[in-house]
Amino acid sequence: MAAWNTGNEDLISYSEANCSGPGADLSQRVTWEKKLSDEEVESLTNVAKFIDQDGWLAKQPK
Repeated sequence: MAAWNTGNEDLISYSEANCSGPGADLSQRVTWEKKLSDEEVESLTNVAKFIDQDGWLAKQPK
């Protein structure tokens, strides 16, 4: 059973940004998908702002 068929869709996030090409047919997407703005993509993929907010990456053994 897929996570999006359980009635728990509010517990997961499904989003995309700047999709194009043959696989980008939006008619087959779930209705609750979120389209991300460029700013949202930047905030979620920026290592310093999202992943490493408290500097834990620099503290890892080399």
